[in-house]
Amino acid sequence: MIMNAISKVAATEAATPKQAHRVRPDRRFWLLAATTVILVLLSQWWLDRDPRSTTPISSFSDTPVDYALTDFSAEFYNANGELDLVVGSPRLEHRADTRQARVERPEFSLTQHAPAWNGRADSARIDRNLEQLELTGNVEIFSEHHEGEIRLESALLLYDRQLETLRSPGPARLSQPGTELKGDTLTLWLQPQRAELNQNVQGTYRRIAKP
Repeated sequence: MIMNAISKVAATEAATPKQAHRVRPDRRFWLLAATTVILVLLSQWWLDRDPRSTTPISSFSDTPVDYALTDFSAEFYNANGELDLVVGSPRLEHRADTRQARVERPEFSLTQHAPAWNGRADSARIDRNLEQLELTGNVEIFSEHHEGEIRLESALLLYDRQLETLRSPGPARLSQPGTELKGDTLTLWLQPQRAELNQNVQGTYRRIAKP
């Protein structure tokens, strides 16, 4: 059938030259239409490209969230069944494969030993594998004391539930009314309660008059 159609077109071109001019515009039309379709497809592909697709994303965000909590309060118990950590936050996102949870603007209490330590931070990460709470950004934690409130401030603070320690791998400030200590690193043991500062340690003591 295709060969017959070609033969008829050739015969028509030979017999009537004027009709040959009518065939060429049809060819140009189809060529123009095909070119237009290709340009439209290329334009659509270019518009659909998202330059952000090449931006690397953190491994924590790559892992799908298996559940999220909003306006929540969670209690954590140690192996002896004792309550040792309470965390409240506007939002928590948990990743199943890493067993880690990211917490926004947490408020927390370390309750295993009295008096409790209470605090807040910009964000936190709970690692259920290592039994650790990682606090980041404007970390403040404080505890009542008969000589005045004890306050610890740092940009990064790690709470180890098993060792019952608070550790700041970077600069930290420990203060109590009349006393202020600063160091490049700090470790605070909750039981028995004691603190150790290292590297570039500075201390200030001001005597407070008793009423």
